[in-house]
Amino acid sequence: MKTLLSIVFLFAFAVSNAQDRVYLETQAYSYTYVTTEGSWANWCDWLLCDLTITADLKNNRITVDNKNNDVFTIFKYKEKVVTSEHEILQFTCRDKDNLICVVSFVFGKNSCVYIEYSNAKVQYLLKDK
Repeated sequence: MKTLLSIVFLFAFAVSNAQDRVYLETQAYSYTYVTTEGSWANWCDWLLCDLTITADLKNNRITVDNKNNDVFTIFKYKEKVVTSEHEILQFTCRDKDNLICVVSFVFGKNSCVYIEYSNAKVQYLLKDK
């Protein structure tokens, strides 16, 4: 719980001051995609990874430190959603190929970052600190 509060505090601080970067460490990822029949495939099993996701809100940029060095430029900040189980921060972005996607930071029991395109989704499970 302390980890969750720390992450949420850091994110709130970065959003309110628009000066700091927030670094989040991942432990695994999973993905799904739209099948040829037009429905979503089941999420694949978790695959281990040790990546850093950086939210640089001052420069409207989110990066995933993977082999592709994915960079997402934020062009729309969505309203924060708070439920009894999660706190969700969402951003509409363009990737380096100029494709539109939504990057969601979901903080709760199992905190994740989701990157959602119209035909594919990736979720990164964050490490507990």
